[in-house]
Amino acid sequence: MKVAIVGGTAAGLIAGYELQARGFTVEIFESKEVGFDVFESPQVVKQTDRFEDFLKSIDVPYSLFRYHVGILVRGNVRPYLELTKILGKTAAEKARFDLYCKTRLVEPEADRLEPMPSTRTCLRFDWHGLIRSLKLLMTVRKEHVQEIGEDYLVTHFARHKFDRAIITLPLWKTQQVATWNVPDALSVVVNSAIVRPRRLDQFASWDSVWTPYTPEGLVHRVHQVEDTYHVHFSGVWDEEANTRLTGDLNFLFPGGWVVAGSYRDLPGFMFDLGEEPSWPQNIRPLGCFSEWNPKLTLDETLEKVLRFRRAWGMYA
Repeated sequence: MKVAIVGGTAAGLIAGYELQARGFTVEIFESKEVGFDVFESPQVVKQTDRFEDFLKSIDVPYSLFRYHVGILVRGNVRPYLELTKILGKTAAEKARFDLYCKTRLVEPEADRLEPMPSTRTCLRFDWHGLIRSLKLLMTVRKEHVQEIGEDYLVTHFARHKFDRAIITLPLWKTQQVATWNVPDALSVVVNSAIVRPRRLDQFASWDSVWTPYTPEGLVHRVHQVEDTYHVHFSGVWDEEANTRLTGDLNFLFPGGWVVAGSYRDLPGFMFDLGEEPSWPQNIRPLGCFSEWNPKLTLDETLEKVLRFRRAWGMYA
């Protein structure tokens, strides 16, 4: 059985490996660098026995850790779960409301405020090592997909037939190439400045910190990645945003900071779909922006691949 995977995301590589390891012919179609999505925005992977077994099978070392989420309020970082205890119910609800507006650039509906995240056991590993190991094991065609039918796809170079297909493109990109109806999909653009502080800072003991209130009202999250922070803000990154970013970084890192890199115009927070997507029987979406599910992480992606195989009668 021939399986085409459209999009060389981390989800696509994992799916390809799992299917190929069970004897199926797999080809990944990606014109850019495979695994680019996790370098732009590193994911948090919850600990599961299945994902541990997956990492062991490709010889990627890992460790367990508790993922801690904080929120910067009243000049200090506190556990997000304690927001109500710190501020009181009314002020805590306002902080969540203001954070929602800051991240999504719109006001929420009354029942759409984000639930509080919790600490959880996660897996820490080298993302570059993971992608490198998977890439060596897979057949990757550096071809841009122009059209996807129910049993074929067309690239700049050729027409390819498949028995099954997995699409990891964002929904709005699938809409541009699919021959079946795909609904409109919109998300807020998110930018990430990669910041290296000059001195020890208050975020060092936290994996991720939400920042509803900053002097320039721009930065909404600080996410720790090894010895740097990915500092996120939503919207257009222009000269005005650059000035506001400098002001917020001076506030967040008073001991000094250096921008070591950046990612711009990343897909961010999702707006509701007007209608549910309808997929052909032998084609499945995979990944948060393909399935329009902001909470879908790679550990859940791995489980979905197993369910795809069963649904398609792929028991090898």
